[in-house]
Amino acid sequence: MYVAESRMKWFVLTVCCIVVMVNAGIRMSFGVFFKPLQDVLGTSRYNVSLIQSFFELGFGFFQLVTGRLVDIAGPKKVILAGLAVLAGAFLLVSKVQSVLMLFLVYGVMVAFGAGSTSLVAAIAVARQWFVTKSNLAVSSLTASLSAGQLILIPAVSYFVSAYGPASGFRLLSVLSLTAFIVVAIGLHNKAGSPREKPKNQTSRPPLALREVCQSRSFWVFGLTFAACGFGFSFIVTHFIPFATDLHMHSGQASGAMALIGGVSIAGTLLAGYVSDIYSKRKITALLFFIRALAMAMLFGNISHFTVYTFAVVIGLTWTATVPLISSLSVERFGAENTGSVLGALFLLHQAGAAAGSYLGGLIAEYTHGYHAMFAITAAVDLMAAAVILTHKKVLHRPHFTEATRG
Repeated sequence: MYVAESRMKWFVLTVCCIVVMVNAGIRMSFGVFFKPLQDVLGTSRYNVSLIQSFFELGFGFFQLVTGRLVDIAGPKKVILAGLAVLAGAFLLVSKVQSVLMLFLVYGVMVAFGAGSTSLVAAIAVARQWFVTKSNLAVSSLTASLSAGQLILIPAVSYFVSAYGPASGFRLLSVLSLTAFIVVAIGLHNKAGSPREKPKNQTSRPPLALREVCQSRSFWVFGLTFAACGFGFSFIVTHFIPFATDLHMHSGQASGAMALIGGVSIAGTLLAGYVSDIYSKRKITALLFFIRALAMAMLFGNISHFTVYTFAVVIGLTWTATVPLISSLSVERFGAENTGSVLGALFLLHQAGAAAGSYLGGLIAEYTHGYHAMFAITAAVDLMAAAVILTHKKVLHRPHFTEATRG
């Protein structure tokens, strides 16, 4: 019985990794569509940025809803619903001819589907099946986010360059449908039978979200996550347009974006491994400091070599903060609250993401460049490093009941 369950959990993790890879291709390929959408819709860089910001807010809201639904109904139904909506939504997006309709379809339907298939749901599955090796499982899922970026962005870029943006959206629809079939066959919610538990683990009653939000620890994690989302979405939305502004070919720009994902696989797995040895709090602060240094590389005169160097440096930190902050939140609030807590944290992450995407477009529109935005993002990263580093006592209180009074 134990052997069968041990094998099953790795199979389930593989299925979740596939879902996360597709989710990454959907979220991080928007930069590929950025300038083609400008041309097709005859609109400004600011308006396209605003569409992505609207999506980021919707994505964050639906992750909050997803987290609660996962805790109540289990992740499989939630993920299947999200993939079905994505498959239909991208067929609609491929036919959209107006900015308003793109706001509605991409900002609502795609946001719902992406939120329902995000790391919140996948991490909840991993936390069901993995207890003693949960950090490894979460790091694997986060690395899959990077793998999706590495593999799917060049594929989407090829379709958009060769056949137009509508073909790129149809490719995302096919990927969503394929993932739906994989999940329907291979994903299983954790059965009610006893599972492995670490020594001294005690049963805890679930926390209400109101109690979680009364904790200083939650807001430390939330502000740090918001800073993460700010820089993440700015790069996802504007890095490819920025690179093509430097007269890089769209394929080269997409390759640089994919390089970020490729390097981040190693960075995320390394951070997950090191976090079992050293302080997660200090490692997280170091990652934000490295991000600030990467942004500083783009302040002055920029060559194509600088763009690729930036991709390598930012890639080392790209998704590495997610498993660290997720693990800190689980230690703080308990595994039984994973979906709800992570859903709330990712909502704050997406609030920061919406601001990063929006400000990037606004500043680029009025300054005709991204230099000021790189400086702002570096400052936000340094602030996040300081916030997480100066809350040692809050982060290491042993009992979540104290957190609600802190």
